[in-house]
Amino acid sequence: RETTYTRYTELQKAKETFVDGLLRSMEETPYDRELPDAWLSQLEGWLPVLRYPCHALQMLAAYVGQMALASSIVIACCFQTGDEMRRIQRLAYRMRQLQDIRPGFGAESKSEWERAPIWQPLRALIERLLVTYDPGEAFIAVNLVLEPMFDRLFMSEFAHLAEQNRDPLLGRILSSLGEDCLWHRSWSRALVLAASEEAPELRAALREGVTRWHEPACAALDALQPLWTSEARSWAQVQRELRADCARFLESAGLAAGGTL
Repeated sequence: RETTYTRYTELQKAKETFVDGLLRSMEETPYDRELPDAWLSQLEGWLPVLRYPCHALQMLAAYVGQMALASSIVIACCFQTGDEMRRIQRLAYRMRQLQDIRPGFGAESKSEWERAPIWQPLRALIERLLVTYDPGEAFIAVNLVLEPMFDRLFMSEFAHLAEQNRDPLLGRILSSLGEDCLWHRSWSRALVLAASEEAPELRAALREGVTRWHEPACAALDALQPLWTSEARSWAQVQRELRADCARFLESAGLAAGGTL
């Protein structure tokens, strides 16, 4: 993508203009008041809470960048950190919009993140990652394992869920944020391929790291099943697709793990 700072800001300006238009449409029309009450209740269970794991992902991207051994990795991590801040800000803005029609929307989100059983496996994994003081290990766990599945779940699967619940504009916002996530995959894949080509012995260590973090990440996301309410697509289908998508990504990076995924 030849991502310089100038190129990055040009790309993000276009994306931000797009999302600004969607949010403005929500504010200037009866859109929010026409959302189903049942959907708003479901939405309150996950959208405000996402600010917390997304903030941790931002901190982890910044840590990998701070400790990186090459300037090109530092720059990529800086852009990823900016993307994560964009995601947090947009989630927070949408939460605030919905408070105008449902006062207190998201007010218990911090408590939910800290105490609700469905979030505790993910919180435990996130907190473990925040004290994994090894940039290589953090890169493997976040960019190669957790974030690809986390992003696919919330920026893609939950975007479709929003559309099914007569909330298509939220679906488009999540999809726009998902475009950033695809770039995170892209630069991570490029780094793995370049490093493996230069030092082939790294590939085995990378595979071992992927195997080490894969099951904890799957378990953390599997616990979120109660949030999934689609009648058109079962949670088992979503689980299978998350794993298959992660396997395809790893294979594209030369890290196919055989039957372990």
